[in-house]
Parts: sequence; structure tokens; C-alpha cells
Amino acid sequence: MNRQLFQNPRLLYALLLVHGLAAGVHGQKPGALLWKVHHPVASSPAIGTDGTVYIGSFGGWASTAINKRISNWRRSPLGKSGSSIFALDGKTGKKKWTFDLGGDEGLTPAIGSDGTVYVGPSNKSIFYALDGKTGAKKWEFKWNKGSRNRSMLPAIRGDGTVYIGTGFKVYALDGKTGSNKWEFTPGYHARSTLAIGVDGTLYIGADKPDQKNKFYAVNGITGEKRWEFPSTNLNPALPTAYSSPAIGYDGTVYFGSMDYNQDGNYLFYAVDGKTGKKKWDFGSQYAAKAFPPAIGTDGTVYVVTNNFAYALNGETGRKKWQLKGTYFSPAIASNETIYFGSNNNKLHAVNTRTGVRKWEFETEDWLTSSPAIGPNGTVYFGSWDGFFYAVHGSAGPANSAWPMFAQNAQRTGRAVDAARAPRADPDLNLHVSRVLSEQGQITIQAVGKPGNSLEMVELELSNDLIHWQTQNFQLPINLPLNIPLTHDAQFMRAKRIRD
Repeated sequence: MNRQLFQNPRLLYALLLVHGLAAGVHGQKPGALLWKVHHPVASSPAIGTDGTVYIGSFGGWASTAINKRISNWRRSPLGKSGSSIFALDGKTGKKKWTFDLGGDEGLTPAIGSDGTVYVGPSNKSIFYALDGKTGAKKWEFKWNKGSRNRSMLPAIRGDGTVYIGTGFKVYALDGKTGSNKWEFTPGYHARSTLAIGVDGTLYIGADKPDQKNKFYAVNGITGEKRWEFPSTNLNPALPTAYSSPAIGYDGTVYFGSMDYNQDGNYLFYAVDGKTGKKKWDFGSQYAAKAFPPAIGTDGTVYVVTNNFAYALNGETGRKKWQLKGTYFSPAIASNETIYFGSNNNKLHAVNTRTGVRKWEFETEDWLTSSPAIGPNGTVYFGSWDGFFYAVHGSAGPANSAWPMFAQNAQRTGRAVDAARAPRADPDLNLHVSRVLSEQGQITIQAVGKPGNSLEMVELELSNDLIHWQTQNFQLPINLPLNIPLTHDAQFMRAKRIRD
């Protein structure tokens, strides 16, 4: 294709996909181990835009108390016996830097738009902002230590405001300076990870033993309460707890609980994000209080409980399929694959439509870490066997409302606008989607009939986003068309060209 077409107004950009290409391109099958490092992982990983992977570690208490197989955690070559945060090269696993957090465990970090890493230890009254490249401390925020003190995974607003839950209070901090903008006191323990709606509303789950507790919506600018959703727990002997929420494109907030209904089931909720009114609930014999849900590209909500994983219709709560076993918070890739860690020591790759397993990767202990999916499809996760793993995946993250824990690999906990939902071009009646098979093929799908003016699809492949190689394909009448990739490349962009 002539490069002058880049200047031609008839050249229509259909989609820019900065995702790594799947297996078959690099000659490795999904589920192949890329690297692992000896590391006592406490948190779920976060991935910077430059590919750096950030993970929190356990402190010395866990090295002998948790599991006999990991009693040598203190001797991990990556750092000290106290909890820390590590920055690793996403391609090799090589350590870039470490920062000592103190405390029992370093929690999941969140990464700001400027690369700042926000993180705190689990049982100390302190929270840090670190330089993502060097690990140097930018600022710290302290609060009065109280009972059940705990700094949870932060959420980051688009203007840089950082929200943290610290036990019985939620703080809004200036992301650049660490100064306190406001604080909200729910009167309960702000246990769940925070989430931010498209309109800036902050969602908080709070609980207190032996009481009916509440889920809150708070104005993200002022800290004023907008609404509260009360517990409907009918068993006062059970303390209510709420999972970290997920937010759909339409603003629906999904979260699990230990609310116990008259049928003897624990409830998972879908709530209107503007009003707090319940849309539906789904009952299960097993609680979904601790495991954040994820949302697929078609709006399906994936929920894990103590003994099942479920796929639920996001609009009605109707069950689509279930998978027996104890799984942990999932992450969804763009090729109809969802990843679950489990207590059978395996990472499971499952078909999102059917619930059928595609492949699995085995470690030597539980996988409670929520996986993070890199742009090139690499799946990062920790295991209780004392190692942190990078495994070859089949595609990058799904382009959905909430594909993984805290919405994205940077763990900002911020919802995305519905305008980002994948749509077909109404003019050209064609949707170019990055759905890659294990053989490394791109699928081009038609929505309706292709127009007569549509002649060709141009695919450009690159390893550095600077130098591009071109493949052109004449579209047949019958779609979808599976296109085998002939170039080894990390990035792809697709263009649709008019006559």
C-alpha cells in the first residue's frame, strides 16, 4: 500500500490496537512459562505503561507461619525480611528497585498517569508515593493509628486525586503533594478496595463485626455522601463484608457480600450507581465477599465465591454458566479468555462464553493473587509457593468496562466512559477486532453487510511503534475472515480504506 495514503482523507482509521500479538507469532503456546522469580508475593501486581511490574511482598511473619513449603521466604534474593514493594522488568523479571515498606505485607500498588507508584503496608499508619523509575520516595502520608488500621489499595481520579481507605476513614489526597483534601468517616471499617465512577463518584464498602453494614457512594470532590446501600443480612451472627466493586459502562455497580437471605444464600448485588437502588441480586450458597468481579466485553459479570465461579448476565443477573472450584479474582483477555487463580495451585484459562477450560498452568501452592494482563498478553501473578510468575498468554486485556481487578493493569480503580465501548462503524458496516487464535490469526468480523465502497483492510505490524510493516487484504463478501500473520511483531494497527 502506497504510504501516501496516510495523507489521503479517504483513508479511515478504524482502530488503533496497542496490544501484543498472541501465541503463534512468537512461537510459544499459551500457558508457557516466560520467567519466575523467588518472591514472597502478598499483593496482586500492577503494570506500568513502560512494562515495569510492581508487586508488594510479605514481611517476616509470613515466612514461617503460612506454609511449610515457603518457610524460606526470608531468604528471598529480592529483598529484606520486612514487607517491601519491588519493581521488576516485565520482559525478564530482573529487579529494577525495591522500597522497604515495613509492616506485615506490602499491598497492591496503583500507578498514576505520570508513573508515580502509590502503595502502603497493611498494618502501619503510613502511605507512600514513589517515583516509578527509581523507587525514590516523593512523599508520605500518616494518620492516627487506630484499631484495625489498614491502608487498602488506592484509587486514582483523573485529576490525580488519590483515595485511600485506612480503617475507619477514607482520605482524598493530592497526588503530587500528599496533602489531605478531605476525609470521609463511614463509621465502619472501609475494607473493600475503592472504585471511582465516570462522574467521579467514589464507591466504598464498609463493615463492622456483628452489625448490618453499608455500601456508600461519596462525592469525589467534596467527600459528601450521596447515598448508602444498607446490608440486608438476616443472620446477625455473620459479619457483613463487601467485595471491591466493578462498574459497568452504564454506571451499574457490582459487588459481592456476606449478606444472608431467607433462602440461606449469600448475595451478589447490582446497584444503580446514581441512586443506590438495587437492580438485582444473585444468591449463592457460598459468599463472594472477598473477590472482586470482572466484566466482559458483552457485559457479562464474572463472580467468584468460595466454591464456584459464575458468569452472570449483567442486566438481569441470570446465570450463564458456573465452574466448580475455589477461584480468586479474575482477569479477562481480548480473545474470550478469562484467567482465574485457584486453591488447586493452578492458573486456569477459561472460555468466557462457555466456561470450558482452555489450558492451565500449575505452581506448587495457592494462587490468590489477581492476575494482571500486559499489553502483549503476558499474564503476571504470584503464588503462595514463594514465586512470582510471568506466563505467556493468548491476548492483551479485554476492551471492556472492568476487565480485571481495579479496572486496569495500573490498578487505578477508575471506570471508563461508555464511549470507549467497542462499536461497529455505522458507515462502513465493518468491525475490525483483535481476536487472535492460538495460530496467531486476526479475525475481521462484519456487522451487517459490507458496503460497496469498502475495498481493503490494511494491517500494519511493528515492534517499536516507529517502524511499520504492511499487510494488505482484499475483503471477500463472506466474513469473518481469518488472516494469518506473516510478520513477527509486538504491535498492530488496522485501517479500513475506501475506494
